[in-house]
Amino acid sequence: MADEIYNKDAVTVAAVGRIYVAPNETDFSGIDDLKGEDSPWKSLGLFDAETGVEHAFEEETEDIKSWQQGVVRTIVTSRDLTLKFLALETSPRTLELFYGLETGSIKPGADGSFTWKVGASAKRAPFSAVMVLEDGETVISAYLRSAQVSEVEAPTFSAADAIKWGMTIKALGSNYGDAATTCDDGSSLVSWKFEKRVCEPIDPPGPGENVITGNVRESI
Repeated sequence: MADEIYNKDAVTVAAVGRIYVAPNETDFSGIDDLKGEDSPWKSLGLFDAETGVEHAFEEETEDIKSWQQGVVRTIVTSRDLTLKFLALETSPRTLELFYGLETGSIKPGADGSFTWKVGASAKRAPFSAVMVLEDGETVISAYLRSAQVSEVEAPTFSAADAIKWGMTIKALGSNYGDAATTCDDGSSLVSWKFEKRVCEPIDPPGPGENVITGNVRESI
């Protein structure tokens, strides 16, 4: 039988998305790395639904011109990759990224209150980031081994809408991999991964039991 011309299963919708951050050059092999309290990856929480995450990819090129045949080759001189979003949570992790503060510098008290100070100048430290997009069993992740907040968008404080902390995360060049055994120099801006999450079926609830979420069953 001939191969199908169209594959409707390959049509993907970013139904749910998240961004995780971790210390610079933290390794990432797949979505299982994001699980557990001991994981170095921490979620940035809720984003604005209307804008989601805007992914931009741009190249700067230069033409090589010959005397005889005009342009004979176009070389890529630089590449830029960014993730732009509006964070809805006014949380320590969001504020640290927005204002360029040291990770973990905002420490909530026992009652949940916290304070932060913004200096007149700042050196924004790089960090690792992972964007996860989910569509049913399909999971697509984009791993930025080294990144930095390159731009922020001033929030509006109004009773008409939630406070939105707009940020743009820019991928930085990072060396990793085995350049000695591949035809690559080991440098990368982003590493994409397409996965199929395995959703194991669960038994129907028995007497006195109720299915709460996923594979978790809790007695009622």
